[in-house]
Amino acid sequence: MQGTDYPDVVRCEHVGSLPYGVDAHAEIEEGPVGKQYDRNALVEIIRFLAPGRDDHVRAIQRREDDGALQELLIRLEADRKIVRLDSSEPLDQVIPRLRSLFMYPTEMNLRWTKALRVKFEAYGPGTDVEKLLEYIGTRSLAVGTALVEIDTQADQYALAFVSARRSHELAAVAPGHIGTIPRQHVATGSLSTEARQSADQSSSHAEPDLGSQLRSGISWMAVYLLGSSPESILDELGLVDTGTAYTPGSSALGGTVLPNWLVIVNHHADRFGYVGKTELLQRLSGPGTYAVACYHSADTGESSAVQWFGGTRWWSVQHDPSQIEGPDHLDYWGNLYWDFAKIRATAWKKHKAARDHGHLYQVPLTAASDWTGFAETMPLTELIERG
Repeated sequence: MQGTDYPDVVRCEHVGSLPYGVDAHAEIEEGPVGKQYDRNALVEIIRFLAPGRDDHVRAIQRREDDGALQELLIRLEADRKIVRLDSSEPLDQVIPRLRSLFMYPTEMNLRWTKALRVKFEAYGPGTDVEKLLEYIGTRSLAVGTALVEIDTQADQYALAFVSARRSHELAAVAPGHIGTIPRQHVATGSLSTEARQSADQSSSHAEPDLGSQLRSGISWMAVYLLGSSPESILDELGLVDTGTAYTPGSSALGGTVLPNWLVIVNHHADRFGYVGKTELLQRLSGPGTYAVACYHSADTGESSAVQWFGGTRWWSVQHDPSQIEGPDHLDYWGNLYWDFAKIRATAWKKHKAARDHGHLYQVPLTAASDWTGFAETMPLTELIERG
Protein backbone atom coordinates (compact mmCIF):
# COMPACT_ATOMS: atom_id res chain seq x y z
CA MET A 1 0.00 0.00 0.00
CA GLN A 2 1.54 3.27 -1.06
CA GLY A 3 1.44 6.26 1.26
CA THR A 4 0.13 9.41 -0.40
CA ASP A 5 0.48 12.99 0.78
CA TYR A 6 -2.69 15.02 0.31
CA PRO A 7 -1.72 18.70 0.77
CA ASP A 8 -5.34 19.86 0.78
CA VAL A 9 -6.40 17.56 3.61
CA VAL A 10 -7.05 19.14 6.98
CA ARG A 11 -4.59 17.68 9.50
CA CYS A 12 -5.61 17.11 13.08
CA GLU A 13 -3.40 19.21 15.32
CA HIS A 14 -4.43 17.24 18.41
CA VAL A 15 -2.72 14.00 17.38
CA GLY A 16 0.78 13.76 18.76
CA SER A 17 -0.01 15.12 22.20
CA LEU A 18 -1.98 12.89 24.50
CA PRO A 19 -5.36 14.30 25.55
CA TYR A 20 -5.52 15.25 29.21
CA GLY A 21 -2.04 13.84 29.74
CA VAL A 22 -0.97 16.16 32.55
CA ASP A 23 -2.09 15.53 36.09
CA ALA A 24 -1.01 18.87 37.54
CA HIS A 25 -1.52 19.64 41.21
CA ALA A 26 -4.55 21.89 41.68
CA GLU A 27 -4.52 24.75 44.14
CA ILE A 28 -7.44 24.08 46.46
CA GLU A 29 -9.51 26.87 47.91
CA GLU A 30 -9.98 26.46 51.66
CA GLY A 31 -13.19 27.49 53.32
CA PRO A 32 -16.01 26.43 55.60
CA VAL A 33 -17.66 23.15 54.72
CA GLY A 34 -21.34 22.36 55.23
CA LYS A 35 -22.92 19.03 54.37
CA GLN A 36 -20.46 16.49 53.08
CA TYR A 37 -20.45 14.86 49.70
CA ASP A 38 -19.70 11.17 49.64
CA ARG A 39 -16.48 10.95 47.64
CA ASN A 40 -17.98 8.08 45.66
CA ALA A 41 -20.69 10.50 44.47
CA LEU A 42 -18.00 12.99 43.42
CA VAL A 43 -16.27 10.26 41.44
CA GLU A 44 -19.54 9.45 39.66
CA ILE A 45 -20.03 13.14 38.81
CA ILE A 46 -16.57 13.15 37.23
CA ARG A 47 -17.31 9.99 35.28
CA PHE A 48 -20.54 11.51 33.99
CA LEU A 49 -19.23 14.95 33.01
CA ALA A 50 -15.63 14.01 32.09
CA PRO A 51 -15.51 10.35 31.02
CA GLY A 52 -12.04 8.87 30.79
CA ARG A 53 -10.47 11.28 33.29
CA ASP A 54 -8.93 8.71 35.61
CA ASP A 55 -6.48 11.38 36.83
CA HIS A 56 -9.43 13.35 38.22
CA VAL A 57 -10.81 10.25 39.91
CA ARG A 58 -7.47 9.54 41.59
CA ALA A 59 -7.10 13.15 42.71
CA ILE A 60 -10.52 13.16 44.37
CA GLN A 61 -9.89 9.84 46.06
CA ARG A 62 -6.61 11.17 47.51
CA ARG A 63 -8.30 14.22 49.05
CA GLU A 64 -9.78 14.36 52.48
CA ASP A 65 -13.56 14.76 52.54
CA ASP A 66 -13.36 18.50 53.21
CA GLY A 67 -11.20 19.10 50.13
CA ALA A 68 -12.67 16.66 47.62
CA LEU A 69 -15.51 18.93 46.48
CA GLN A 70 -13.19 21.84 45.71
CA GLU A 71 -10.88 19.46 43.85
CA LEU A 72 -13.81 18.36 41.69
CA LEU A 73 -14.98 21.92 40.96
CA ILE A 74 -11.53 23.20 40.05
CA ARG A 75 -10.77 20.29 37.75
CA LEU A 76 -14.12 20.35 35.96
CA GLU A 77 -13.82 24.10 35.46
CA ALA A 78 -10.31 23.71 34.04
CA ASP A 79 -11.74 21.17 31.57
CA ARG A 80 -14.52 23.63 30.61
CA LYS A 81 -17.13 21.11 31.74
CA ILE A 82 -18.56 23.54 34.32
CA VAL A 83 -18.46 27.27 34.98
CA ARG A 84 -18.65 28.82 38.44
CA LEU A 85 -20.60 32.05 38.85
CA ASP A 86 -21.18 34.28 41.86
CA SER A 87 -24.69 35.46 42.61
CA SER A 88 -23.41 39.02 42.13
CA GLU A 89 -21.91 38.31 38.70
CA PRO A 90 -22.51 41.18 36.21
CA LEU A 91 -25.27 40.15 33.83
CA ASP A 92 -23.30 40.97 30.73
CA GLN A 93 -20.63 38.44 31.78
CA VAL A 94 -22.93 35.49 32.48
CA ILE A 95 -23.66 34.48 28.87
CA PRO A 96 -20.04 34.77 27.63
CA ARG A 97 -18.93 32.58 30.53
CA LEU A 98 -21.61 29.98 29.80
CA ARG A 99 -20.70 30.09 26.11
CA SER A 100 -17.15 29.06 27.07
CA LEU A 101 -18.44 25.60 27.99
CA PHE A 102 -17.87 22.86 25.42
CA MET A 103 -21.51 21.77 25.56
CA TYR A 104 -23.11 25.22 25.38
CA PRO A 105 -26.24 24.74 23.19
CA THR A 106 -25.57 27.30 20.47
CA GLU A 107 -28.75 26.11 18.72
CA MET A 108 -30.92 28.09 21.12
CA ASN A 109 -29.56 31.25 19.47
CA LEU A 110 -29.68 33.31 22.66
CA ARG A 111 -28.43 36.84 21.97
CA TRP A 112 -27.51 39.48 24.53
CA THR A 113 -29.58 42.56 23.72
CA LYS A 114 -30.27 45.86 25.42
CA ALA A 115 -33.91 44.88 25.88
CA LEU A 116 -32.94 41.63 27.61
CA ARG A 117 -30.59 43.44 29.96
CA VAL A 118 -33.28 45.98 30.89
CA LYS A 119 -35.73 43.14 31.51
CA PHE A 120 -33.50 41.45 34.05
CA GLU A 121 -32.29 44.61 35.73
CA ALA A 122 -35.94 45.32 36.53
CA TYR A 123 -35.95 42.37 38.95
CA GLY A 124 -33.65 44.30 41.29
CA PRO A 125 -30.21 43.61 42.77
CA GLY A 126 -29.40 40.19 44.12
CA THR A 127 -31.81 38.29 41.89
CA ASP A 128 -30.49 39.16 38.43
CA VAL A 129 -28.25 36.14 37.92
CA GLU A 130 -30.84 33.68 39.22
CA LYS A 131 -33.57 35.09 36.97
CA LEU A 132 -31.25 35.08 33.98
CA LEU A 133 -30.25 31.47 34.61
CA GLU A 134 -33.91 30.48 34.83
CA TYR A 135 -34.45 32.11 31.44
CA ILE A 136 -31.40 30.43 29.88
CA GLY A 137 -32.39 27.08 31.37
CA THR A 138 -35.85 27.34 29.84
CA ARG A 139 -34.44 28.29 26.44
CA SER A 140 -31.91 25.46 26.49
CA LEU A 141 -34.61 22.90 27.29
CA ALA A 142 -36.34 23.85 24.03
CA VAL A 143 -33.37 22.33 22.15
CA GLY A 144 -33.11 19.27 24.39
CA THR A 145 -30.32 20.47 26.69
CA ALA A 146 -30.60 20.89 30.45
CA LEU A 147 -28.75 23.48 32.53
CA VAL A 148 -27.72 21.63 35.70
CA GLU A 149 -26.20 22.91 38.92
CA ILE A 150 -23.78 21.19 41.32
CA ASP A 151 -24.27 22.24 44.93
CA THR A 152 -21.06 24.07 45.89
CA GLN A 153 -22.04 24.42 49.57
CA ALA A 154 -21.43 28.15 49.12
CA ASP A 155 -23.03 31.27 47.61
CA GLN A 156 -21.90 30.26 44.14
CA TYR A 157 -23.28 28.47 41.09
CA ALA A 158 -21.43 25.55 39.44
CA LEU A 159 -23.21 25.02 36.12
CA ALA A 160 -23.02 22.51 33.27
CA PHE A 161 -25.04 21.65 30.16
CA VAL A 162 -26.08 18.01 29.61
CA SER A 163 -28.72 16.20 27.59
CA ALA A 164 -32.19 16.94 28.96
CA ARG A 165 -33.13 13.31 28.47
CA ARG A 166 -30.19 12.20 30.62
CA SER A 167 -30.08 14.92 33.24
CA HIS A 168 -31.92 12.65 35.67
CA GLU A 169 -28.98 10.23 35.44
CA LEU A 170 -26.62 12.92 36.70
CA ALA A 171 -29.00 13.82 39.52
CA ALA A 172 -29.17 10.15 40.50
CA VAL A 173 -25.41 9.73 41.02
CA ALA A 174 -25.34 12.39 43.77
CA PRO A 175 -28.85 12.65 45.27
CA GLY A 176 -29.57 16.03 46.81
CA HIS A 177 -26.46 17.65 45.34
CA ILE A 178 -27.50 18.07 41.68
CA GLY A 179 -30.40 20.20 40.44
CA THR A 180 -31.71 21.58 37.17
CA ILE A 181 -32.47 25.16 36.22
CA PRO A 182 -35.43 25.88 35.99
CA ARG A 183 -35.82 24.29 39.43
CA GLN A 184 -37.43 21.07 38.31
CA HIS A 185 -36.32 17.53 37.69
CA VAL A 186 -36.22 16.68 34.00
CA ALA A 187 -37.16 13.02 33.71
CA THR A 188 -36.96 10.83 30.62
CA GLY A 189 -39.86 11.47 28.29
CA SER A 190 -40.89 14.76 29.94
CA LEU A 191 -39.71 17.05 27.14
CA SER A 192 -42.22 19.35 25.54
CA THR A 193 -43.33 18.87 21.95
CA GLU A 194 -41.02 21.69 20.91
CA ALA A 195 -38.11 20.07 22.73
CA ARG A 196 -38.79 16.65 21.17
CA GLN A 197 -38.87 18.23 17.74
CA SER A 198 -35.63 20.13 18.33
CA ALA A 199 -33.83 17.75 20.71
CA ASP A 200 -30.06 17.59 20.30
CA GLN A 201 -28.42 15.06 22.57
CA SER A 202 -25.49 16.09 24.78
CA SER A 203 -22.67 14.35 26.67
CA SER A 204 -23.91 11.51 28.85
CA HIS A 205 -22.73 9.08 31.49
CA ALA A 206 -24.00 5.97 29.69
CA GLU A 207 -22.07 5.11 26.53
CA PRO A 208 -24.46 4.60 23.59
CA ASP A 209 -24.50 1.08 22.16
CA LEU A 210 -24.07 2.29 18.60
CA GLY A 211 -23.20 -1.02 17.04
CA SER A 212 -26.47 -2.73 17.93
CA GLN A 213 -28.45 -0.03 16.11
CA LEU A 214 -26.61 0.05 12.79
CA ARG A 215 -27.55 -1.52 9.46
CA SER A 216 -25.60 -2.20 6.27
CA GLY A 217 -23.58 0.61 4.71
CA ILE A 218 -20.01 1.89 4.33
CA SER A 219 -17.63 1.80 7.28
CA TRP A 220 -14.00 2.79 7.65
CA MET A 221 -11.44 2.57 10.41
CA ALA A 222 -8.26 4.62 10.92
CA VAL A 223 -5.49 3.40 13.22
CA TYR A 224 -2.82 5.82 14.42
CA LEU A 225 0.65 4.54 13.53
CA LEU A 226 2.48 4.77 16.83
CA GLY A 227 5.36 2.30 16.78
CA SER A 228 3.55 0.00 14.35
CA SER A 229 3.86 -0.30 10.59
CA PRO A 230 0.85 -0.53 8.26
CA GLU A 231 2.02 -4.01 7.26
CA SER A 232 2.08 -5.28 10.85
CA ILE A 233 -1.44 -4.00 11.49
CA LEU A 234 -2.77 -5.56 8.29
CA ASP A 235 -1.09 -8.82 9.22
CA GLU A 236 -2.71 -8.70 12.67
CA LEU A 237 -6.09 -8.22 11.00
CA GLY A 238 -5.48 -11.08 8.55
CA LEU A 239 -5.50 -8.76 5.52
CA VAL A 240 -3.24 -8.58 2.47
CA ASP A 241 -2.59 -5.52 0.31
CA THR A 242 -2.75 -6.59 -3.36
CA GLY A 243 -0.97 -3.45 -4.53
CA THR A 244 -3.62 -2.80 -7.17
CA ALA A 245 -5.92 0.17 -7.24
CA TYR A 246 -9.31 -0.39 -5.64
CA THR A 247 -12.25 -0.32 -8.04
CA PRO A 248 -15.90 -0.64 -7.00
CA GLY A 249 -16.98 -4.25 -7.06
CA SER A 250 -13.47 -5.68 -7.15
CA SER A 251 -13.38 -6.23 -3.41
CA ALA A 252 -15.28 -5.13 -0.34
CA LEU A 253 -12.12 -3.75 1.25
CA GLY A 254 -9.74 -0.98 0.32
CA GLY A 255 -7.08 0.91 2.21
CA THR A 256 -4.56 3.72 2.20
CA VAL A 257 -1.77 5.13 4.33
CA LEU A 258 -1.90 8.77 5.36
CA PRO A 259 0.72 10.55 7.43
CA ASN A 260 0.44 8.75 10.81
CA TRP A 261 -2.70 6.77 9.89
CA LEU A 262 -3.60 3.45 8.31
CA VAL A 263 -7.16 3.53 6.91
CA ILE A 264 -9.24 0.48 6.01
CA VAL A 265 -12.59 0.91 4.22
CA ASN A 266 -15.36 -1.70 4.06
CA HIS A 267 -17.79 -0.86 1.27
CA HIS A 268 -20.23 -3.60 2.28
CA ALA A 269 -20.27 -3.26 6.07
CA ASP A 270 -22.77 -5.23 8.09
CA ARG A 271 -25.07 -3.57 10.60
CA PHE A 272 -22.21 -3.13 13.06
CA GLY A 273 -19.48 -1.78 10.82
CA TYR A 274 -16.18 -0.95 12.48
CA VAL A 275 -17.99 1.38 14.90
CA GLY A 276 -19.56 -1.58 16.69
CA LYS A 277 -16.40 -3.71 16.88
CA THR A 278 -15.51 -2.62 20.41
CA GLU A 279 -13.05 -5.43 21.15
CA LEU A 280 -11.14 -4.70 17.94
CA LEU A 281 -11.03 -0.94 18.55
CA GLN A 282 -10.01 -1.47 22.16
CA ARG A 283 -7.12 -3.70 21.06
CA LEU A 284 -5.94 -1.42 18.24
CA SER A 285 -6.06 1.69 20.44
CA GLY A 286 -3.37 0.46 22.80
CA PRO A 287 -1.42 2.72 25.19
CA GLY A 288 -0.97 6.14 23.58
CA THR A 289 -2.68 5.08 20.36
CA TYR A 290 -5.86 6.26 18.63
CA ALA A 291 -8.41 4.34 16.61
CA VAL A 292 -11.26 6.15 14.83
CA ALA A 293 -14.20 4.42 13.14
CA CYS A 294 -17.03 5.74 11.01
CA TYR A 295 -20.23 4.26 9.55
CA HIS A 296 -22.96 5.60 7.29
CA SER A 297 -25.86 4.28 5.24
CA ALA A 298 -27.57 6.44 2.64
CA ASP A 299 -30.47 3.98 2.55
CA THR A 300 -31.39 4.35 6.23
CA GLY A 301 -30.02 7.87 6.77
CA GLU A 302 -27.91 6.68 9.73
CA SER A 303 -24.35 7.79 10.42
CA SER A 304 -22.00 7.42 13.35
CA ALA A 305 -18.39 7.90 14.42
CA VAL A 306 -16.37 6.87 17.44
CA GLN A 307 -12.84 7.45 18.73
CA TRP A 308 -10.92 5.16 21.07
CA PHE A 309 -7.74 6.14 22.88
CA GLY A 310 -5.56 3.96 25.10
CA GLY A 311 -8.09 1.13 25.07
CA THR A 312 -10.96 3.40 26.16
CA ARG A 313 -13.86 4.79 24.16
CA TRP A 314 -13.25 8.53 24.13
CA TRP A 315 -16.17 9.99 22.19
CA SER A 316 -18.99 8.97 19.88
CA VAL A 317 -21.45 10.78 17.61
CA GLN A 318 -24.57 9.38 15.96
CA HIS A 319 -27.39 10.56 13.70
CA ASP A 320 -30.39 8.22 13.45
CA PRO A 321 -33.63 9.62 11.99
CA SER A 322 -35.56 6.55 13.22
CA GLN A 323 -35.31 7.88 16.80
CA ILE A 324 -38.16 9.85 18.41
CA GLU A 325 -36.65 13.19 17.34
CA GLY A 326 -36.78 12.07 13.70
CA PRO A 327 -34.52 14.06 11.35
CA ASP A 328 -33.52 16.32 14.29
CA HIS A 329 -31.73 13.46 16.08
CA LEU A 330 -28.06 13.95 16.93
CA ASP A 331 -26.55 12.04 19.86
CA TYR A 332 -23.04 12.74 21.08
CA TRP A 333 -21.11 11.57 24.10
CA GLY A 334 -17.70 11.88 25.72
CA ASN A 335 -14.68 14.17 25.50
CA LEU A 336 -15.69 16.32 22.53
CA TYR A 337 -13.22 19.04 23.48
CA TRP A 338 -11.93 20.02 20.04
CA ASP A 339 -13.90 21.69 17.18
CA PHE A 340 -16.99 19.51 17.47
CA ALA A 341 -19.18 22.30 18.88
CA LYS A 342 -18.47 24.36 15.74
CA ILE A 343 -19.20 21.40 13.44
CA ARG A 344 -22.47 20.72 15.26
CA ALA A 345 -23.59 24.36 15.34
CA THR A 346 -22.89 24.89 11.62
CA ALA A 347 -24.79 21.73 10.65
CA TRP A 348 -27.69 22.55 12.95
CA LYS A 349 -28.05 26.03 11.46
CA LYS A 350 -28.19 24.61 7.92
CA HIS A 351 -30.54 21.85 9.07
CA LYS A 352 -33.04 24.27 10.60
CA ALA A 353 -32.97 26.45 7.48
CA ALA A 354 -33.39 23.62 4.97
CA ARG A 355 -35.23 21.00 7.11
CA ASP A 356 -32.99 18.46 5.40
CA HIS A 357 -31.47 15.91 7.74
CA GLY A 358 -28.55 15.48 5.34
CA HIS A 359 -26.69 18.19 7.24
CA LEU A 360 -26.92 16.30 10.55
CA TYR A 361 -26.12 13.06 8.68
CA GLN A 362 -22.76 14.62 7.79
CA VAL A 363 -21.82 15.56 11.38
CA PRO A 364 -20.32 12.16 12.41
CA LEU A 365 -18.57 11.88 9.04
CA THR A 366 -17.08 15.35 9.36
CA ALA A 367 -15.98 14.68 12.94
CA ALA A 368 -14.13 11.50 11.94
CA SER A 369 -12.61 13.05 8.81
CA ASP A 370 -11.42 16.18 10.61
CA TRP A 371 -9.70 14.07 13.25
CA THR A 372 -7.87 11.76 10.84
CA GLY A 373 -7.60 13.74 7.60
CA PHE A 374 -9.23 10.90 5.64
CA ALA A 375 -11.89 11.47 2.98
CA GLU A 376 -13.74 8.70 1.17
CA THR A 377 -12.91 10.30 -2.17
CA MET A 378 -9.21 9.45 -1.73
CA PRO A 379 -7.74 6.67 -3.92
CA LEU A 380 -7.41 3.26 -2.26
CA THR A 381 -5.58 0.03 -2.92
CA GLU A 382 -7.40 -3.30 -2.84
CA LEU A 383 -7.30 -5.41 0.34
CA ILE A 384 -8.20 -9.07 0.55
CA GLU A 385 -8.42 -11.53 3.43
CA ARG A 386 -5.35 -13.74 3.81
CA GLY A 387 -6.09 -17.18 2.50
